[in-house]
Amino acid sequence: MTTDKIIRVGVGVIVQNEKGEILLGRRNKTAKRDCTKLIHEWDWSLAGGGVEFGEELETCATREVKEEAMLDIKNPTVFYCATDKNETCHWITVGLKSTAKGTPKSGEPDKYIEWEWFALDNLPDKIFTPSFRVIQSFKQRGTK
Repeated sequence: MTTDKIIRVGVGVIVQNEKGEILLGRRNKTAKRDCTKLIHEWDWSLAGGGVEFGEELETCATREVKEEAMLDIKNPTVFYCATDKNETCHWITVGLKSTAKGTPKSGEPDKYIEWEWFALDNLPDKIFTPSFRVIQSFKQRGTK
């Protein structure tokens, strides 16, 4: 058994504001990407990241949104799960939905230069593929 090939679990968090808009972060393109990341050409993504050992999915979602966008979310709920992989990595992506109030700020400017709210019918181009899939599932299931 090789130890360099592992499956990771990550979360992508739909955060809605009181207008029903969702939060997306614009990535810092100068940031170095590591081999545990899915390589895609993208500009925007949901808040999220890897689940730490022993961590609940909802706790991971809350932590990642706080670290990345400096927002406290309410009621993170799992609604989606899929496999995202390429020749260098394999992720199980879990989508959660939640709500938040406030103005997002970049808590990790080395990863994200800004956070913006978007209407579901007016999303930007070049969304990270796993985030895009989470958003599509969210739209198909209804936004509540």
